[in-house]
Amino acid sequence: MIITVTPNPSFDQTMHLDALVPGDVHRASEVTLEAGGKGINVARALALAGVEAAAVFPGGRQDGEHLGSLLDVIYALSPISVPVDRPIRVNTTVVESDGRTT
Repeated sequence: MIITVTPNPSFDQTMHLDALVPGDVHRASEVTLEAGGKGINVARALALAGVEAAAVFPGGRQDGEHLGSLLDVIYALSPISVPVDRPIRVNTTVVESDGRTT
């Protein structure tokens, strides 16, 4: 088993819109949420290659549990959350139907 450490994990959220118009209210056609961070990404790649992997990361309460469940259920990784009092960061990407990314 390979164990990775991610000191700054994230939730990587992607929102799909028809078009981004500044000042308008938008409704996403699709929203995805993935676990992210360097060590988590390495552990995910290892798991996809058939290598048993565990990911260690700091996770505040429900954030840590949610990130851990994404890793366990979606990627079949062993999540190890170290309790901290800070929330996990969220990165948001907006993708328009023509492929333009913000």
